[in-house]
Amino acid sequence: MSLYKQFWLFIILLVSTAFLGSVIFSCISAKNYLEEHLTQKNNDNALTLALSLSSGSQDQVSMELSVNAQFDLGHYHFISLVDTEGEIIATRYDDEQYSEAPAWLMKLFPIEIKPGVANVSSGWQQVGILTLSSHERFAYKQLWNNVKQLIYYFVLVSLAFSVLGSVAIRWLSQSLNQAVAQATAIGDKRFITTSEPRIPELRNLIRSLNKLSEHVKQMLENESSKLETLRQQTQYDEVTSLYNRAPLLGQLNSLLQKQNEASRGALLMLRIVDLFDLNQRAGRQTIDSLLVQFGEQILKVCRQHSSQASAGRLNGSDFLLIIPTADQVAEKMVKDLFELLMGVCRERNLNDITLLTSSTVYRSEHNTSELLSSLDQGLQDAVNNQTNWFFVDTQTALSENDRQTQWPQILNQGFSEQGFQLNLIPVVTAQGDLLHWEAPLLLQQKGMPSLDAAQFMPHISRLGMSFQLDRTAVQMAIDTLKNKPSNLAIRLSASTLTKPTYMKEIAALIKQSAHLSHHLNIEFAEYNVFPNIDALNTFCQLLRSLDCKVGIAHAGQEIKQLGKVHNLGLHYVKIDSFFIRDIHTTPAHQAYLRGLCTLLHSIGLKAIAEGVNCADEWESLKLLGINGGSGDFLSADGLS
Repeated sequence: MSLYKQFWLFIILLVSTAFLGSVIFSCISAKNYLEEHLTQKNNDNALTLALSLSSGSQDQVSMELSVNAQFDLGHYHFISLVDTEGEIIATRYDDEQYSEAPAWLMKLFPIEIKPGVANVSSGWQQVGILTLSSHERFAYKQLWNNVKQLIYYFVLVSLAFSVLGSVAIRWLSQSLNQAVAQATAIGDKRFITTSEPRIPELRNLIRSLNKLSEHVKQMLENESSKLETLRQQTQYDEVTSLYNRAPLLGQLNSLLQKQNEASRGALLMLRIVDLFDLNQRAGRQTIDSLLVQFGEQILKVCRQHSSQASAGRLNGSDFLLIIPTADQVAEKMVKDLFELLMGVCRERNLNDITLLTSSTVYRSEHNTSELLSSLDQGLQDAVNNQTNWFFVDTQTALSENDRQTQWPQILNQGFSEQGFQLNLIPVVTAQGDLLHWEAPLLLQQKGMPSLDAAQFMPHISRLGMSFQLDRTAVQMAIDTLKNKPSNLAIRLSASTLTKPTYMKEIAALIKQSAHLSHHLNIEFAEYNVFPNIDALNTFCQLLRSLDCKVGIAHAGQEIKQLGKVHNLGLHYVKIDSFFIRDIHTTPAHQAYLRGLCTLLHSIGLKAIAEGVNCADEWESLKLLGINGGSGDFLSADGLS
């Protein structure tokens, strides 16, 4: 039985007991009073009538007339007059049945009235004995009226207290429900905090739960900070705070494999000519200080153009900038970068420094070695052309579909003719069972090969069609689940999180097929999560009632912010392929991944690896604590 029902049962029992007690004590008190009052009245009436008979004519007829007159005037049960010999002179008796009160009341509280007795005399000689008693029906009527008044009073009081009790219970239940909701959230590994109620007992409970949530949050922040420090130590150049060569090229490889807008962008290479001689001439400390400022300016350029941009130091004198979605401004950026860094040199009076820059566009069909070779050749072409920058044009062989003027027509036609399709890719558990299907989109064109997401996503973002594509992906996923229910994961863009109306529209679309929603997984890329953390929290609350699962994809670069997701109710995190590539031969990534998996497991999240390419990687990942994975190796062999 619920606490609410128990409380009401207690109130009902309490009020009922009070009511019954009041009725019983009231009836006993009234009964005693009425018996005493009527007994006294009987004595007074008997004495008065006896005096009247003693002073009047004492023949039998006169006395009988007086008795009858008195009986008719009053409310008597009986009046009896007998002589000294016991012979009846006059008598009247009311033997009718009355219903002044319920039978149960008269049975439970019988009123026993003592009759009044008086002597009738003539002078000093006794003539007879008068006995009379008032009728008890009027006493029972008064007693029943008292009971009815009590009933009315208790009904009114009970109604008033019911209203007050309902208000009080609602107020109490809000605090209690708050405690239950928080405890349930913690049980679901959502470590939320709530305001403390005024009720002391519940306040202590909520305070303890809040301390637990804050402790978990602090633990996450501390552990994620340690992991971030480890990542910084193993992946970043000590002087410039930019990536080292290996992790930077790993980032580029990861971007080239992604099926989103980040799979296309700009690459910029910077070379400081004769860095060794500069160290000799200007001093190592001066050049190191210059490199620090170079690193700061390069990071500023990256942040200005893309939240996913990265930069690193390939060797002592060469730097590489990777800027997703900036392919349209690659040629301009290489000139701006040169002017920016030469301005830094002039501020430091280092006018004898020679800088060379080159840029090109990268796409998912390229590979890393080709792109680096193009950039190296661009630096050589800059020297040959007696300039300091050079743009390597890699777009001359592009297909007709890649022309900017045709993409709006291609995409609008894809939406109107339902040209988008889901490309199902298995995600398997560490035991080899199917966890769910990833469902990136393909764009079908009549008479032409299908376009994968890496080819059309940059143009979707550029043309502001991201939410339209998100809505299409959700609808296609629901249609797929109607035909074949199976766990399905779709990845939405940040545009869904930018407006509450968008989130509500997606939730309403899913709610139309609520019986299938538990099969649906919604994912967001890590670089879209933390800038929109509050909106994601709201969206998770909308999806929680629909039993959808929510996850983060391409994760690992923003580990220091992991403490922000402890209260979202996420289900899993997919670790970027950058950390997975050659994990079996990369001790630094192994240490980082082991700590990350432990941290995710501590808050109830599954750790899933992206881009598993070989058996050695998969075996190493399972030893490190990975719960599942996807990639070419698992797509080919993981379900066999």
